[in-house]
Amino acid sequence: MPKKTGKYDQAFRERKLDEIKSLLAQEGYIVKSPEYVNNRTKLEMQCPHGHEWRATWDNIRQGKRCRQCYEMGIQKAAKTKKPTRKNKPREEHRAEMFVKFKTALEAEGYTIQTDHYINNQTKVPVICPRGHAWSTSWNQFDSGKRCKQCWIEDSRLTQEQVELELNKEGCKLISQYEGMLKPFKYQCSCGRVSYIRLPDFRRGVRCQACGGNKRRETLRMQRLKKLMGYTE
Repeated sequence: MPKKTGKYDQAFRERKLDEIKSLLAQEGYIVKSPEYVNNRTKLEMQCPHGHEWRATWDNIRQGKRCRQCYEMGIQKAAKTKKPTRKNKPREEHRAEMFVKFKTALEAEGYTIQTDHYINNQTKVPVICPRGHAWSTSWNQFDSGKRCKQCWIEDSRLTQEQVELELNKEGCKLISQYEGMLKPFKYQCSCGRVSYIRLPDFRRGVRCQACGGNKRRETLRMQRLKKLMGYTE
């Protein structure tokens, strides 16, 4: 089974960490964390006044800064640090964002299929480096989300790997395995032939007969526990 390295690839995490360091350095902050994980994992930093501070990338983008400075009155309003497009015409801002979005896409080999940009939440059609048609918004792309079809292909297991996984549970793969999202034919440990997707199999789902037996066993155990509770 291929080893998973996380939601974002190493190159993206390194670029994002450099971007955050550059942004905060303009305000005198020092990023101490050696790596960026995702936009919800806190980074360790030091503010211009020497206070140790931790925040997520989402917090930083919202304009949040050192809490201790804020409480001491050194920083009167954290959100004043957040960059805005105040007094900038809407169309000018939209044009700048489109160029930024297009440049980011092309830097990774994506091709944008439209010249029409609305806002950072509206999806636009693109072609990934492998030729898959895909749609994404600036917010999604900036947070690290990439072509879904590429992810499916990269996470696809071999026929032998799936056979081994089923065999460990007493089951047998019958048909060809074609990917995470496609059902395959298999023989359950009870002997019944059925169809299932690999994510469902990993969650413990089995054939209809086994599912019924499992529910009956669960109800039996619940009744038994209830009865024991009455007799204590």
